[in-house]
Amino acid sequence: MPDVPAAPRSRWVTAQAEPDAVDGLLSHLEIEPAVASILTRRGIVDPDEAERFLHPSLDHLHDPMRMSGMGAAVDRLRRALADRETILIHGDFDVDGLASTALLARSLICLGASVKTHIPHRLEEGYGLHEDVAKVAAQDGAALVLSCDCGIRSHGVAQLLRERGIDLIITDHHEPDTELPDAVAVIDPKIPSCPYPFDQLAGVGVAFKLGQALSEALGIPASKFQRAYLDLAALGTIADVVPLLGENRVLAHFGLLQLRATRKVGLRALLRRLNLEEKPLDTYHVGFMIAPRLNAAGRLSDARDALELLMTDSRQLADSVARRLDHVNADRQSVEAHMLAEAYQRLADDEGILQEDPVIVLSGYEWHRGVAGLVAGAIRERYGRPTFVLCVEGTQAVGSARSVEEFDVSKAIDAVSDCLIRGGGHAMAAGVTLDRDQIGEFRRRINDYALQSIRPESLMPTYRYDDELAATRISHRLCGELQLLAPFGQGNPRPRFVTRGLNVEWVSLVGRDGWHVKMGLSAGDRSLIGIAWRKGERAHEIQPGMPVDILYTLKTEERRGVVELVPTIEDFRPATTEEW
Repeated sequence: MPDVPAAPRSRWVTAQAEPDAVDGLLSHLEIEPAVASILTRRGIVDPDEAERFLHPSLDHLHDPMRMSGMGAAVDRLRRALADRETILIHGDFDVDGLASTALLARSLICLGASVKTHIPHRLEEGYGLHEDVAKVAAQDGAALVLSCDCGIRSHGVAQLLRERGIDLIITDHHEPDTELPDAVAVIDPKIPSCPYPFDQLAGVGVAFKLGQALSEALGIPASKFQRAYLDLAALGTIADVVPLLGENRVLAHFGLLQLRATRKVGLRALLRRLNLEEKPLDTYHVGFMIAPRLNAAGRLSDARDALELLMTDSRQLADSVARRLDHVNADRQSVEAHMLAEAYQRLADDEGILQEDPVIVLSGYEWHRGVAGLVAGAIRERYGRPTFVLCVEGTQAVGSARSVEEFDVSKAIDAVSDCLIRGGGHAMAAGVTLDRDQIGEFRRRINDYALQSIRPESLMPTYRYDDELAATRISHRLCGELQLLAPFGQGNPRPRFVTRGLNVEWVSLVGRDGWHVKMGLSAGDRSLIGIAWRKGERAHEIQPGMPVDILYTLKTEERRGVVELVPTIEDFRPATTEEW
């Protein structure tokens, strides 16, 4: 494996469960103590709130007409339907944007609309609404452009479309500017004046709301619309890593059930290729198996292949595209591994980055911008610091950022915007474009900003766990109880546990170039086999016969007909009584 600089010592922290709060939940709800303890540690102490969390209902979804701009958007779409106008749907090239585009395109087509779609090419056009959309709309004869998962800051494009007599409806979930683009309707729950009670929807969540509002306005029951499109809503919501709380939890919960039984030919082809057809699905299957294949098209080639898969009704075409996406994803994995190895080498060659900089900024020639975010995420995870990965292309550098909880990278980018061509995104993930000769200045400025806003203890890998378990408490029953808390994801992570003093029976390196560590563990008559992903360079820290502390999540896997408990080890260290 490549030369990987050592990560700083990590912190293991947990919130304390309040016994009275745990007892309060147990007295009102039929749940196990372990579940009650985790809920209270995560701030859910009210029995009614806990009931809604544990038992999501479609009735918990809010009325879409409460969202600003929804009425105007529905009215304009109804006019487009009545006048048989062509509608151009402009999406983004990630899974959220693709799912949003497919959802609105399919629903509008079912209502009789004339629909065209456009997904920009990541490398040739970049993210968001660009002036080219006016040309595309004119070529397609579109009287109305409908944006999905983008457009909230596209003031110039909105003005250009208005000048050319083309109406614009924006649906987005990114942070807006102080002023909104001049459009027929702008729908974004993050608009400060928007009265909608939940502002954490993904782009597909906003699209879902618009589709439902339009359907209801035309006399179609909400339940019928929801049954048809919850699978796409869950796909984009989970893939975009928005908090799986509130409405997102409802969409993910019911959407996963719908995805398993989906009638969409392309999704069925992908499930079949992944050997997931008719199997129970969870957020892991979407986040680590389905979404990467859909994303791979936009990362390395053309995201329109993935949109074609979500739109087609031809099984033959669906099987062909699913196979092609599988091959592209394998290429993506190879490109990512090579680029990550080079990034680690940069860190090894320039020790000052890890020793002095609170924000890691790395750049490279011939790096592929399509995987920059993935590489930034891997480095952020290992070192616990905000990370920018910049791909130098001619006179410019284009890159992605991944951040930590205490550093809003979108606000940081705004603070240094004068040395950028453009940039923006979310608190935890963003993108930037800058002149190549500004990379050094950008690194200095972003770190100066960070030094004023990040506490030193935040600049180390931090693992938050839910409870400390004796080995005897690790059981199939516990694993089953934890499923009440699913679906897991951002804002509702799979419960993490710490178990101390396990005996190491054996250690082996697995995977390409020994990237991962597999270890046999025991305590008394209990034996477990755990896997630690991307921890291969740390295998030397433990030896057979020594006691080890592990921090892990727990799941079951079927191996040769036997269902086994498998700890996914996120961190480990030689057993100690010292506080970390």
